[in-house]
Amino acid sequence: MNRFNTFFTLLLIAAATVSCQTPFKHNSALETLAPLVGVWEATGNTIFYEQWKLTPDSGYVGYAYSINNGTDTMFSEILRIAQVDDSVYYQAIVHRQNQGRRVSFALVEYNKNHWVFENPAHDYPNRITYRIDENNRLYTRVENMEGKKVIEFSFRKINQ
Repeated sequence: MNRFNTFFTLLLIAAATVSCQTPFKHNSALETLAPLVGVWEATGNTIFYEQWKLTPDSGYVGYAYSINNGTDTMFSEILRIAQVDDSVYYQAIVHRQNQGRRVSFALVEYNKNHWVFENPAHDYPNRITYRIDENNRLYTRVENMEGKKVIEFSFRKINQ
């Protein structure tokens, strides 16, 4: 019986060691993004929508678009947040931009309700920030690395 206890203890230590290795560290970052899931709306002269869904691989897919005067789609992009190797990336395909290619932004900072993605090599934006406040409002901010050319949106969740 003593050999069994020794073997079982070593097995638990090995499992704990494997579960703490680097490739798994960003899963916690992906999990913090769960509050984004749903449909979000920002109103004004132009109405903006952003919708996020969880994917089977624990990433997220999204779609963002704006409507002017209630009828014309002015802007649209296909979004994805996923783990690639050991990093988490926000990826966007913007209609009529970047020759239809996906642009990636690395997750550089996060906590349970705040996420910052950056791509210094991209022309604009270089930084995309998401934040959800205590009233369940979503704030997004796009800007360049110097914090200039700032565009901000305030969304309210309209559907899970």
